[in-house]
Amino acid sequence: MVSPELQDTAIGDHCARSGYRITNRMEGLDESGSRAKSRWWARLDEAVSLVEAGEVDVIVVWKFSRTARNRLKWAVALDRVEAAGGRLESATEQVDTTTSTGRFTRGMLAELNAFEAERIGEQWKEAHSRRLSMGLPSRGGDRFGYVRDGDRYTPDEVTGPVLAGMFAAYVDGVGFQSIARQVNAAGHRTLSGRPWSSERVADVLDSGFGAGQLVVGSRREASWVPGVHEPVVDARVWEAYREAREARRGAPGSSRPPLYPLSGLLRCGDCGAAMHATALGRWPGYGFICGRWAKTGEGRCVTVSRAKAERVVKEWLAVLAGQIESSAAREAVRAAAQVVAHTDATALRRQVTRLEARLAKLTVGWTEGLVPDQAYATTRDQLQGEQAALLARAREAESRSRSLDRPAAPMVTAILESWDTQEPAALRDLMSGVIARVVVHRPEDGPVSVSVEPLDGLEVQ
Repeated sequence: MVSPELQDTAIGDHCARSGYRITNRMEGLDESGSRAKSRWWARLDEAVSLVEAGEVDVIVVWKFSRTARNRLKWAVALDRVEAAGGRLESATEQVDTTTSTGRFTRGMLAELNAFEAERIGEQWKEAHSRRLSMGLPSRGGDRFGYVRDGDRYTPDEVTGPVLAGMFAAYVDGVGFQSIARQVNAAGHRTLSGRPWSSERVADVLDSGFGAGQLVVGSRREASWVPGVHEPVVDARVWEAYREAREARRGAPGSSRPPLYPLSGLLRCGDCGAAMHATALGRWPGYGFICGRWAKTGEGRCVTVSRAKAERVVKEWLAVLAGQIESSAAREAVRAAAQVVAHTDATALRRQVTRLEARLAKLTVGWTEGLVPDQAYATTRDQLQGEQAALLARAREAESRSRSLDRPAAPMVTAILESWDTQEPAALRDLMSGVIARVVVHRPEDGPVSVSVEPLDGLEVQ
């Protein structure tokens, strides 16, 4: 409830009094510090990583409450900062953390903040449960297809039929992307005034609000209870939608290996969106299309054939191989990148080791009866989740280090020589060691052009 400008001013004044030079500013507007999966914690993790890398010495927040609303996240972040020789300070709570009294005070403030966050969360849960028991959505606000008058929702004469048509289209076999493009082409926008996307269409339909339902939970754990508002589609359509949704629900894209060597590397030069493989010609995967245009129908339809994109990339790799082989400086860049990757892997492994020690200490406390069963199970699962994420990052850095632990020229040559025989996933992984992205530009007139952007430190003439 305090404006970002006032918080920034307070932080700036604190840094000026302390003689600090501000090198980075990070904002988390409307981002909760209570939820473990909030984007706020990703920003804090980024700040802590800067301390561990030796780029900054101190993290200054407006209040400790911005970082201490989740006990486990707070403890892990604070441990990482102090283990790296850094400090975390509050601009409005003058606590000398160099003394035992100061650290005790900071700990008490953190516990009070966590207690307050939990108390507020419990009150919200009670309010949400009460609203659901009355047949009202747990959260207020407008709903697409409806006119709201306080807690009373009635179908809108214009958008209500549009919402009903979205349900009917999906039941008839139309995909979310096509529905989004049809709705956008008809001139309709989301409640925030933005174009419809496949994800937004799925969210609106999955909520079941248009079928007179109220969703409880999220994603695959969702369930529905009847609401008191009037539906725009009947129960038969809703059941048909749920059956079609379950039948067409496939494995997430991230679990499937890439089909083509450039999958995941191509970007639209017009809007920056990722480009997806599509059937532009006679065969599936013949080309790539701007993902934003494919989902919403908004912007420009930027496309490129696979043959052209791959030809440009192979020509670029051939030039790079020749330059690296003839330049000792390129090998210096490779060696430096390998050192950075090895350092990252080592630092991540240290963090994994620290978490293992914390898990061991937690287990000892539990076996001795000092830690309740529920607290032990919750904290153990959270620590193991943190450990698994760090371990995955460490393995990724180690893999990157190994790929750089050899001259770059032979690596690029290997890509070119195995292009027609290597698996697409393996080729893509190899190319990610030298290519940042491949950008497709579509001019107002003339042919589409493709440009390759190398990773930092590589320059191709």
